[in-house]
Amino acid sequence: MYSNNSGEIQKLETLQLKGTGIPIEVRVIRRWTPYLRPNDRCYILLDVEGYAVQAVAHGQRDIRHVEKNLDLLSCYRINGYVCTAVDTYMNVMTHPIHLLIGTAAVMTKIPEPEGFPMHYFQPRVYADLRQIYDRKEGLIDYIGVMEKKEFVPTKTPHPMLQLTVANSSGRTISVSLWKEVNQFPERVNMEELNNIDGPALIAVSSVRIKDYRGRLQLHSTAATYLYVKPASPTISLLLDRIKEREDELENEHGEGTLVAVDISSKISIAELQQTEKDLLIGRAFTVEGSVTEIHSTTGWYYNACPKCPKAANESGPEWACASDGRFPAPRPAYRVQATIADNTGAMKVTFFDEGAESLVGKPCSELVIESGYTDQSIVPDPLQEIKGKPKAFHLEMQTNARPGRLNMTVSAVEEIDITLPLSIEAAPLTIDAAPALQLKPEETAPPQPRSSSIAPVTPVKIKFEPRAAEKDGPKRSLKTEKGPDESRPKRGK
Repeated sequence: MYSNNSGEIQKLETLQLKGTGIPIEVRVIRRWTPYLRPNDRCYILLDVEGYAVQAVAHGQRDIRHVEKNLDLLSCYRINGYVCTAVDTYMNVMTHPIHLLIGTAAVMTKIPEPEGFPMHYFQPRVYADLRQIYDRKEGLIDYIGVMEKKEFVPTKTPHPMLQLTVANSSGRTISVSLWKEVNQFPERVNMEELNNIDGPALIAVSSVRIKDYRGRLQLHSTAATYLYVKPASPTISLLLDRIKEREDELENEHGEGTLVAVDISSKISIAELQQTEKDLLIGRAFTVEGSVTEIHSTTGWYYNACPKCPKAANESGPEWACASDGRFPAPRPAYRVQATIADNTGAMKVTFFDEGAESLVGKPCSELVIESGYTDQSIVPDPLQEIKGKPKAFHLEMQTNARPGRLNMTVSAVEEIDITLPLSIEAAPLTIDAAPALQLKPEETAPPQPRSSSIAPVTPVKIKFEPRAAEKDGPKRSLKTEKGPDESRPKRGK
């Protein structure tokens, strides 16, 4: 709480349940109608110190009152609000309460105070997205450099706006903005966006993380806003914090930095090996083949930090991670070196946690802790059993910490229904010829029928009707004719 010429003003940071409703001075920075909640209208209110809270008008009467008195981006003194528990269905903030504003609220427009911020973000970094997705933590804000934009046709009259956004380490992610964003000028300035030629800083708010074939994407929601080149003193501070966090997680697996984003490029191993390495950087590929060998020299799993993918180290009776401190026990995580092959060649790849789990169908902790495969040098049976089975491997090119070295990492694995030719091993195998072995068939008595009290099954006759010659004629059908004793008795008999 602080005082100004108008009296006591409540800080948003100190709002709590059962509050007395002391006036607040805020800027209205966003508004939206939640999905399936036409009788609710949500707002994000921001105060001079940079704290924000979500406010809700419930019911058409309250909505009309609030909409009549609040303009987007303007500043107001509001009293008569009610502090209430967070409605988790439509919550997009980390503040522990919501404000209810309606006809009892008094909203007075005020001159914009000096230094009043225009934007508020709770950005998350790329390396944390998988953990956020797995924990179902909800919506996030994301800040990065837009490298590409395009409109993608949909089944509706409204195309989807798809952006490719890179972070400071060069990792890119797809951001899909649907009609609830790109059709409303207050949510995205399309004129400004279309005039951008080249990379530009952007921020997207309240987007949802989705997993498509093992790749994370960001999708807009009813609460999403897109900001192009947001100008605010807080943006520089946020970018510095993001860069610090990304630097901590730069070597996500202790091996390298992922830079690829697209898994749509299907290619053979021979084509992949014949491509210049410089052309592979920043791309991803799909190879259809099978695992032919699993290498155990470096171990098939490692001890990871429970909070991040970094390797954990023993520290006295405990374990430690440089980013997350001490903890009693590590988390087993996959790091499988293997050879995959198709009918054109073979190559070595690395399966980390996500790729290996999609291959085996079990998390690493289940094999190590529950099944007892604790020896890192002995490949467990569930991993051995996947050899020779046809799969679609989604590969990502990694830049290694050591200069000039490139690694292929499997980010996801899918089942495919094909018959593979004999797999090509990484090294030829020479087998000495053995003398021919002649076998004489043995004379066997004809099989004797076994006695059974089960009635014999009536044969089913199968008749094929030939395909008609005409293009649109009847297709071949499969019909069955039942024997007379298979007729179903009529109801009631």
